[in-house]
Amino acid sequence: MAELNIGALTDSKSYTGSVGTTNIFDLYKFNITSPGSFKFSIDNLSGNADIFLLDNSGATLYSSTNAGNAAETISTDNLIAGDYTLKVLQISGDIKYTLNLAETNTQQAAADTLTGANSETPIASNSAASSEKSTVKKDAITGDAVDDKIVAAEAKPATTEKPVTTDSETATTNPESKTTCN
Repeated sequence: MAELNIGALTDSKSYTGSVGTTNIFDLYKFNITSPGSFKFSIDNLSGNADIFLLDNSGATLYSSTNAGNAAETISTDNLIAGDYTLKVLQISGDIKYTLNLAETNTQQAAADTLTGANSETPIASNSAASSEKSTVKKDAITGDAVDDKIVAAEAKPATTEKPVTTDSETATTNPESKTTCN
């Protein structure tokens, strides 16, 4: 294992490295001082390697796990300030790679106006063969997960139909009658 402390990620950086049977992963530790969007990638791969973005406790936030020697890319939106680690993991063979780190948006991430907290916390994909990212939105006050799926809905005006009346066995709408069902 090789470990490099990059420090504050303030501009684009590139590093070359290698992982293999005697060194199965490399770690690149860095700090983000203000929220923003970032892109992390490994390319020029001579074999199959994957990358993982870890938070300061070592939990995986994002991953890219393409097959073969295809480039691996993690793009983040609204990554909050803090300490992070990029892990380059050897999957098969001895692999040389180029790691690229870049801030893609220098605007500060949107924050809750009451608490100042960012309400979007990224989590890792649950599929080992997927390079997609997922997010869990959290309520800024309670911290509870919030379902943000958009559901199509159609607004209908209130009805102005006459009351339903009954004649022994069937219910019908009768505009002339004032008797209603009880």
